[in-house]
Amino acid sequence: MQLPVVTWGLLVLCLPKFSVAVTSLHRMNVKKDLVTMSGHSAGGSMAQTMFVSYSSRIKGIATLSHTFYRCGPGVLPDANSTLQPDDLFDISCTNLFNPLVSELYDPNDAIADILSYFQLGLIDDPKNMEGKPLYVFSGSMSYLFPLQMGLGPAQVFQPFIKNKDMIKIAVFPANLTLPSNKPGLPSCSGPLDALQIANCGFSAAFESLQWILGKKYIRPPSKVLKLQPLLEFDQTEFFYGFGENVFDDDPVMDSIGYYYIPKACRIYGHKCLLHFYFHGCMTSRDVVGPNHVLNSGFLEVAETNGIIMIFPQTRQSVLSTLRCWDVYGYTGDFFATQLGAQVIVIKNMMDRIMGPDDPYDKKPAPTPEAEPADYYTSPKPVKNLEVSPELLRAYEDDEDNVLQNPAPYQDVGRKNRHCTLTRVSPDTVLKRCRPAE
Repeated sequence: MQLPVVTWGLLVLCLPKFSVAVTSLHRMNVKKDLVTMSGHSAGGSMAQTMFVSYSSRIKGIATLSHTFYRCGPGVLPDANSTLQPDDLFDISCTNLFNPLVSELYDPNDAIADILSYFQLGLIDDPKNMEGKPLYVFSGSMSYLFPLQMGLGPAQVFQPFIKNKDMIKIAVFPANLTLPSNKPGLPSCSGPLDALQIANCGFSAAFESLQWILGKKYIRPPSKVLKLQPLLEFDQTEFFYGFGENVFDDDPVMDSIGYYYIPKACRIYGHKCLLHFYFHGCMTSRDVVGPNHVLNSGFLEVAETNGIIMIFPQTRQSVLSTLRCWDVYGYTGDFFATQLGAQVIVIKNMMDRIMGPDDPYDKKPAPTPEAEPADYYTSPKPVKNLEVSPELLRAYEDDEDNVLQNPAPYQDVGRKNRHCTLTRVSPDTVLKRCRPAE
């Protein structure tokens, strides 16, 4: 994935204090039924991945300036290929290789993935998404994503949410940016600066949180507001629980993350809301420090409304030079499920914050080495989801998504794609395809 040349301008904004002392996340007094997530750029896909993986725990999500869940083949190029690690994603999901509209990844394939993952016991029951809110922002002038891809999250999640009134779509003449209403920022449709935040005349932080939590909980930020310090926490405490599906047991996350506790939660002990925000590519701590977080607009909304904010951070690696969240499989084949390394780390954070008495702590994580009985090996349970017949037909027509009693591991060619079979149990393999090179 490529980024355009960015402008490293000097932003003079009124910012909260920033604490350099690294602490540990601890149990907090939060409303467990109102946990929400959002993300900008690749962070928007990470929010979607968490929603799919743990839909029983997440009340709603917002995705800002990115495409839909599990877009692309989900595999890395062959070892002897000249392609970069993220090129297969870019070929299928972005403008970078000038694809025809017909060559872009079909959202129906992402829907089929959700159904397959549920059959395999790798995600929560998608029925949990029904009636939950989704906010989608897409810039019509994005250098990276065609508008149809930017609006893809609504198409993917509508069959599961079912109620179209729970999905808000915001389209604006914007680049691949996080919209803000703060003065001193670049124009909404202009080139990105280092923080990838622009003055679009409205705060995406406020609008998205108000949509997914409702006006009952989210009021506009106060004009006169004293913010608390932004804190650092040790992310490495949560690097555990990985299986063999993760490359080198490495979630490709920074050792440090950020978090914010409003005064009402920190001093007065009020039961507060909990929100995770995932940064985009090249706006992680090791690139821009805390400045993307400090300028995002989320802290003002959090302080006004009593929202504890968690800002996990990625880092650079050979397979992710732009510090993107895993949207193309660089941490392992099951990156978009409960087995994904980054998903495991975020879930560990949720468990710590919510406390040991949380019922989800008692639920063991799925594992590819589980007995065959732990997995569905028939497509019949899909019908219980009651999604539209067209979507079910699209899934069932691709009969090779899940193969029973498979032959030994092999590569399979189908149409113009290269497909790889990954064994998830002795009797079940999952097929993943990528475009022909």
